[in-house]
Amino acid sequence: MSSKARAGSAGFIATLISGCGAGLFESRPMGDSVRTADAIATLLVTEQVGQRLGRMANRPVQLHVLLSPLDGKTPPRKIAIAEKLEELETRNTAKLLGSDGRYLWLLGNSITGVELATGKLITAPELEKINPALTGQWLKESKYYQVKGRMRFTTADARKFELDPTNLQARPYVEPPKPKLNYREDMERYNREMSIWGIGPEKFFWAGGFVTPNDWFGLHTPNEVERNYHVGSRVTEGSRNSRVDGRRLVYRAKIEACPLDFCLTSISPLPGDGYIAAALLRDETQPRALRLTGPDGFVMLHWSKVGKEGALLVSRIDFDGKVAWTVDTGFVEIDQVFPGTPAVAFIGKGPTPANRVADLGLIIIDTRTGQTNSRLFRQN
Repeated sequence: MSSKARAGSAGFIATLISGCGAGLFESRPMGDSVRTADAIATLLVTEQVGQRLGRMANRPVQLHVLLSPLDGKTPPRKIAIAEKLEELETRNTAKLLGSDGRYLWLLGNSITGVELATGKLITAPELEKINPALTGQWLKESKYYQVKGRMRFTTADARKFELDPTNLQARPYVEPPKPKLNYREDMERYNREMSIWGIGPEKFFWAGGFVTPNDWFGLHTPNEVERNYHVGSRVTEGSRNSRVDGRRLVYRAKIEACPLDFCLTSISPLPGDGYIAAALLRDETQPRALRLTGPDGFVMLHWSKVGKEGALLVSRIDFDGKVAWTVDTGFVEIDQVFPGTPAVAFIGKGPTPANRVADLGLIIIDTRTGQTNSRLFRQN
């Protein structure tokens, strides 16, 4: 596989404008997208262009979910959720909540589930038929809902439930007490759970990872090695790599167990000039670098140039520092990162056009081949 950079915008970019009924409809993404087992789900607010009455008008809008498959082959699906909603209320309350594996849950005009296999909607009245005790108990604020394996929620009368995805029956849910953690355990929790509201997509840019229990693979500048990765330094898999104005080299090191963690016994750079502000993509659920297999390797994130005009590059790199492929995403600003296999995905913005706001885009990259598909969302 050639390591020549591929342009991520090729072949699949489309603005979400389509003819429908009486005129043109324009869809814009709203809020954070969500990764399901086989797609990236994006909430869309759709309005009829001819009905615009002014920027602050509370015009009627429609709500859709766009499912962009991770396989790069299956066409995307646009699923209608609700219509004739008030725009201001919709923009203030509508939100994707997450997927329990079978359903994608969201707040629109009320709680709604989308069965991922069929696109069938599960609405509040249907949930109330299965669970009469929930009648009239649904709240319209997203803070009362969370999806962690199952959809959990608080009702208007302050009870807590979770939904069984197999039969949609609600069962009482008791929040488990938070364990008492020592300093190291608390730092591990912080690295594992810190949301993008705390430190943004940078939480997915990782300094290095263990190849074996005795081998370290890292991306560091010479100054970083001198300061933090010299012989005797302690290393963990829970270390982020902030963006720097310079190149990071690929280092291999030997490690051994020492008090509290692992310590470096030797470290040396692999041949090459390095990569601008390079980092490894971290795993989505654990504070460690995402590991690839068949062949073994990591996903490396780096930039086309120093500074704000640099675009994010994504490469597959093996444990010997050899790059199999590189994709130029075209994004100079990253909004969301979706690690995983068999594909990784990124939502971001390209360079800002003159006199307008940059459009949001989605790019999905097959981690085995580097093949891409991408979509351009129309932004306000």
